[in-house]
Amino acid sequence: MNIYCDSGLKECCIVIEGQDPIVMAYDEPVTVNVGEYTALLYALGIARAIRFSSLPRGERISFFSDSQVVVKQVNGEWRCRKQHLIPLLEEAKKLMKPLRATLTWVPREKNLAGLVLE
Repeated sequence: MNIYCDSGLKECCIVIEGQDPIVMAYDEPVTVNVGEYTALLYALGIARAIRFSSLPRGERISFFSDSQVVVKQVNGEWRCRKQHLIPLLEEAKKLMKPLRATLTWVPREKNLAGLVLE
């Protein structure tokens, strides 16, 4: 299962490949990196619900984002020095672990969720 996530300043979008996009508005505008982390956290929440209800056993979940900051920090390639992002990073890592999911960077033009937000 492939799940794409992206964020603007006022909303985020999650696209499970082959399904309709899910767009969620934020209560108030967010910064770029907070938005990208929030989109990933929403996507992880959706994936957890799907995995435990209907995903065939053994099927892998792959997440895709066009945020190099989020992808490289979650994957441990870059350190996070921004105090306000550390709790979001830790939560993302915690939610990814039981899913045995991967997080991969894709260019914006290949991010299905980003195409919805344009």
